[in-house]
Amino acid sequence: MAFRSQPSHLPLDSDSSTRFLPSIVALMVALLTFSIVGLAALHDSVGKWSGQIEGSLSIQVPLTGMADRDPEEREQALQATVDDIIEQLADMPGISRIEELSPETMSALLEPWLGPDEIVSELPIPRIIEITPETGFNFDMLERRLGEIAPEAVLDDHRIWIERIADVAFSVELALMALIVVLFGATMLSVVFATRSGLSIHRTIIELLHLIGAQDSYIAGQFARHNL
Repeated sequence: MAFRSQPSHLPLDSDSSTRFLPSIVALMVALLTFSIVGLAALHDSVGKWSGQIEGSLSIQVPLTGMADRDPEEREQALQATVDDIIEQLADMPGISRIEELSPETMSALLEPWLGPDEIVSELPIPRIIEITPETGFNFDMLERRLGEIAPEAVLDDHRIWIERIADVAFSVELALMALIVVLFGATMLSVVFATRSGLSIHRTIIELLHLIGAQDSYIAGQFARHNL
């Protein structure tokens, strides 16, 4: 049996109040879609970024107290400090990998900001040790042991950046959720306004339909189908 739409006894299609309603609703739905997609993408991106930051730590071993030595002796002392840190921290619970970044890797990371490798090699760049933590990792214990091994070394605490990222992301997510609520409310108000305007415009016809036996549910159904 073919689908048939029920006939309407109210000329709602000719209402000036509902002429632009489809365009308004379409715009609101598009904005709602973009906001929801943006909220989901932001939440996913921040989660991945935080996971990557949490998955690695770094130790900087500077040239502190070695400026008065000749370059070769300074490099040997610095390398000895790096090897000592790696050796003593390798067996620490919660560390799955610990290794020094190679000079080539350091040069590649710094080249976009400092220029070619020749310039980078002449600068007093600290040695970097990367640590990959695992379950059971204790940041405070690592910081304490590092202070005993090499007090001049600096442990980069990525938790501060994670907290800042989380705070900014939470603020943006709240703003997007507020925008979604406002857009949804504006869409509903647009439909309510158009319906109330239609009731006012067709008040005479509605009263006539009441006189011939039409129920409120029938008239409400006319507006519901039209707005839908």
